[in-house]
Amino acid sequence: MNLSAARLALLGSRASLGRLLGIGAGIALGVAAFLLLWGAGGGLEDREQRTAWLYTQGSEEARALGAGEALWAPSTDYHRGVPITRRDIAAGPGTRVTVPGLGAPPSPGAYYASPALAELVAATPSAELGDRYGVLAGTLPPSALPGPDALVAVKGAAPERVASLATATVITALDTQAAQRGGSYRTVMLIGGVAVFFPVLLLVGITTRLGAAARAESFATLRLIGATPGALARLAAWEMGTVALAGGAAGVLLAWALRPVAALLPVGDGRLYATALAVSPATAALTVGVTAAVAAVAAAWRIHRAGIGPLGAARQRRERVPTAWRALPLAAGLAVMATATLRGDAFSSATRQVLLFGGFVLTTAGIAVVGPWLTLLAGRLLERRAGGAAGAIAGGRIRATPGAAFRSVAGMVVAVFTVSVFAGSASSVDRVTTPDTGPGRSPVHSLFAGIASGAAEPGVLRAAASGAQRLIVAYGPPEREFLAVSADDARALGFPVASGTRYLRFEPGSFLAARSDAPAASRPIPGLRGLAPSMAFALTDGTPAGLERARTALDSSGLTTVPALSRGDLADLGLRGAVGNLARLAYLGVFVAILVAGVSLAVSTAAAMLDRRRVLGLMRLMGMPPGVLRRVIAYETAVPLAAVVLLSSAAGFGVAWLILEGLTADRLTMGAPDPVFFLTLAVGLLLTAAATGAAASLVGRGTGAAATRFE
Repeated sequence: MNLSAARLALLGSRASLGRLLGIGAGIALGVAAFLLLWGAGGGLEDREQRTAWLYTQGSEEARALGAGEALWAPSTDYHRGVPITRRDIAAGPGTRVTVPGLGAPPSPGAYYASPALAELVAATPSAELGDRYGVLAGTLPPSALPGPDALVAVKGAAPERVASLATATVITALDTQAAQRGGSYRTVMLIGGVAVFFPVLLLVGITTRLGAAARAESFATLRLIGATPGALARLAAWEMGTVALAGGAAGVLLAWALRPVAALLPVGDGRLYATALAVSPATAALTVGVTAAVAAVAAAWRIHRAGIGPLGAARQRRERVPTAWRALPLAAGLAVMATATLRGDAFSSATRQVLLFGGFVLTTAGIAVVGPWLTLLAGRLLERRAGGAAGAIAGGRIRATPGAAFRSVAGMVVAVFTVSVFAGSASSVDRVTTPDTGPGRSPVHSLFAGIASGAAEPGVLRAAASGAQRLIVAYGPPEREFLAVSADDARALGFPVASGTRYLRFEPGSFLAARSDAPAASRPIPGLRGLAPSMAFALTDGTPAGLERARTALDSSGLTTVPALSRGDLADLGLRGAVGNLARLAYLGVFVAILVAGVSLAVSTAAAMLDRRRVLGLMRLMGMPPGVLRRVIAYETAVPLAAVVLLSSAAGFGVAWLILEGLTADRLTMGAPDPVFFLTLAVGLLLTAAATGAAASLVGRGTGAAATRFE
């Protein structure tokens, strides 16, 4: 075979060069996305290692300190709805406990802060934040923090003060091993990564098929001038391997350039440092090498299966007819997830999380696998019910090549599935973080905190008088099984009080929960005999500044056992786990999925026009009006999309429900999707219409007499 002729056949036209550039661009995008996700996974591991000290757990409850020991009390503080990781510490004589990057613990009345918290304290009136912690004694280094926007405070206090806190334990050192964040956290990160990356895989697959018909013609020409089938396979492998190698190298550079942008996106507990998204040179080289090798082998195999004849005629291979068995992976994936959720008690936590992740991957792949079969059914229906030539032609092609027809919209179908999963999980978070209001529920503009044992009521009242419009002290037994207040205080808390009632008791659980099945029930009691101050309620003016002044006053009083919280804060605490992290991935997933789906659709429609240019040109020569051909193209896009999109959306919401049920103990319920979901679907439809319109516009100028030439 003449190498110059081969070079001319492969690169001898602008269309051939554009096809190779398109393939390289798709591979570059896929490699960049893979490297960024791989880097984010490594960044999460590194973050857990760096922040292990924040999750230290002592083995003994608070007691008198011995030599080398310290008291440690982890808690979560809030400022205007934003959580602050707070750690109170009291060092005993000769303590060996050190704070990473700073050494000895802060002395009583001083604190160490992350740079972001130090900036926030400096920009906020001291009565709203700074007075809670004291004097800034040092800034925590990045090596001890989860990310650049982390709000962390390590507050020094006297041993008796830390001992009064509810979470105080005795420690001899801060942990240096990776914190055990739980399998749910890891499962959600993996699910989010798969959901974001799967559309990118489809894009890479679509781009590698770009211009397949034109490519087959080029190879048919090479067969005509003497190339053997083996030589064609080697040439195809060389061509695709070279393009994939160049695209992979470009993807490495793209990932490096996008690291600062990707670092702006929150992952799990917040943003990662840009350096945490980096991958090793060996990983990047291996990724590029594997991508090029797989692309080369796949290209050679396709040419081998294409059956290009010795006289230059490419034999058209009819697709295998898809059957109902293609629904098996989707059904199996949903069944695995349902088993892990509904029969979760029969499995260990680790096994349940593996089943949920594996079921999600199988379900996502199942959506793509079942698509051609559903497209075939839709094509048969269109062919039978066609009212004109456009419907009959489109139905016949869809029936003959359901796999190719579905591939053109596969990215959008998987995007709808991904968006539905994220929208379902986000709707549960929205429902929980909106507190119920009404009698029997704590006022939304109030704060509450437990009162330390032995604290006198006058001291509580004096401590919080400057920060709240009214402070109410509730009494109760040591276990806080119930709380009791005076009738006047009960009215201020929103309880209905009958005439003649002097005191009222109620259970705190339903009263403080963000959302509950029923409000807290109350009943009169004769008095407060045998009860001690148990909880303080601060009623504020409802302004953010007033709420924070009251919070600071309570926390600075030295009489409370936990940082003061509102019901909204409690809801956030409950959601800062698996489902909360999944919801935080929602908008990132929506953006990536719909963007990649739009690009995939544009590439696939362009590829379809390149592959069918001659067929459409022959139809034009036979007298087919351009308007009919445009309707054919519209049918061939709309029918496969309509055949699968409803199933993918329903499966997405079903998967979201299974994740909510399987990963949370609170059994969160899903609500209606937020407007972002419907806006995303509208954008997807617009992208589909735009891609279809662009392809249809090529009918006039891309199917002329020149398109029907045979070489």
